[in-house]
Amino acid sequence: MTFLPLLVVVLLVASGVGLATALLWGVGVAMTYLVVVATAGARLRGYSPLVVVIIAVGAALVSALLIVAKLLLH
Repeated sequence: MTFLPLLVVVLLVASGVGLATALLWGVGVAMTYLVVVATAGARLRGYSPLVVVIIAVGAALVSALLIVAKLLLH
């Protein structure tokens, strides 16, 4: 699962998608993975549903900021 973002980039580039677009998709997959892992980890640790939702929203916000930063820097 850790190599999924790289696999997405390689497959997209191999299928003819531009590198910049493929990298953006790879970052999106990595950030989705971050949100899923953070949410699942919080749930497995026994946090209340409200705390799990707050963690999920926080992880999603961090992910969005990282994607925006990637777009602004490239």
